[in-house]
Amino acid sequence: YNTFGSRIYILGTLDYANIGESSRHSLDLTISQRIYKGISFNVGIQNILNSPFRLYQDTNRDGKFKTDGSDKQVMYYKIGAYYSFGLKINI
Repeated sequence: YNTFGSRIYILGTLDYANIGESSRHSLDLTISQRIYKGISFNVGIQNILNSPFRLYQDTNRDGKFKTDGSDKQVMYYKIGAYYSFGLKINI
C-alpha cells in the first residue's frame, strides 16, 4: 500500500499558475507459490484500487491544490490494474 499527498506536476510562471496532482492511494499484491523443487509460480496485481489521477491548476494562487472547486481541474484519468504471471525454473 502506498499513498502520497498533493504535489507539483508542472511548475507555473507569473502568467500561468502551477499545476499539481492531488493525493492518490495505490495497492499492489504479489503471490508466489513453489510448485515443485526448483519451480515456482507467481501472480502480481498492481494498482488494485485504480485511484484516478487528478490534476488541478492553482487558479487562486494560494499554493494549494484544492478539490473543492476553488481550483480548476485540468485532467482526470484512470490507468486500470496491471496483471502479471510468471513461472520460475531454477536449474
